[in-house]
Amino acid sequence: MRAAMLMMGLGFGQLVGQLIQLVQDTAPAHQPGVATTGVRFFQTLGSALGASVFGTVLSRVYAGPAGRAGRPAGSVS
Repeated sequence: MRAAMLMMGLGFGQLVGQLIQLVQDTAPAHQPGVATTGVRFFQTLGSALGASVFGTVLSRVYAGPAGRAGRPAGSVS
């Protein structure tokens, strides 16, 4: 699992530079900064969304059956 995560991280790391270069090459000559900012904005937005979803899933897993031990049946957390 660790090796797969490492390989995926290395692969995506290599793609980010290529993505920025592609966007700058296809943008109009007077707007490369706007194009680069757009890419970075959506990368940041995706990171924030991914972190929030991961946090939600992780808190639900930890609040699963072990987190409900000792509570009466039918109680709301």
